[in-house]
Amino acid sequence: MRKNGTVFLMFSICMLMLFIFALYNKQTADKLNENTWEIYLVSGGVTDGENIDVNSLTLEETPVLTLDDIQRYYWEEQIFVIKKDLLTERLNAVPGKLPVPTYGRSFVVVINGEKIYMGKFWTHLSSQLEFFTPLIYVESFFNEDIVTYDLQPDEQVFEFTWNELTGDNQETLRGQTMNKIYDGRIYKVLKEAGLLFEIEQ
Repeated sequence: MRKNGTVFLMFSICMLMLFIFALYNKQTADKLNENTWEIYLVSGGVTDGENIDVNSLTLEETPVLTLDDIQRYYWEEQIFVIKKDLLTERLNAVPGKLPVPTYGRSFVVVINGEKIYMGKFWTHLSSQLEFFTPLIYVESFFNEDIVTYDLQPDEQVFEFTWNELTGDNQETLRGQTMNKIYDGRIYKVLKEAGLLFEIEQ
């Protein structure tokens, strides 16, 4: 009788261990299959240089924006919609001061843990010009265009853009910048998340 009880106990323990193992594997697989789109600030502030190795940059621990923050993303225009004032809050804006300094704040777009490219949060009030660097201006001038972007009262629009400089290598630099912003890995994650929209003509 005692032997049967011991066998049953051992069997129960084995089944429990198998259940825990299967559950752990499922959670691990779900985590690996979970797409992420994140924007992190570069630790230390501003980083200059067109040809900098983005993988050499140290990022802040917490992202400024994530996939969960995006309401809609218009791929062709590189315009995205988020909750109003969310960006300035995440940038820890001080009342009465600009959300970013006039020389900008560097960020990195990260897809599924992979650093894709570096850009800068910028302000229209800056007298400086940053050429062929992906920019997000912290002042949104699209919010009056409510119909085009189907804006709700609590939403705000931002854009990935850049400033161009005339010169012999202008086309090359423009192409390099567009390749960063229109990277296929970014498109794939946004599409699978159901966040890609087109402007109705």
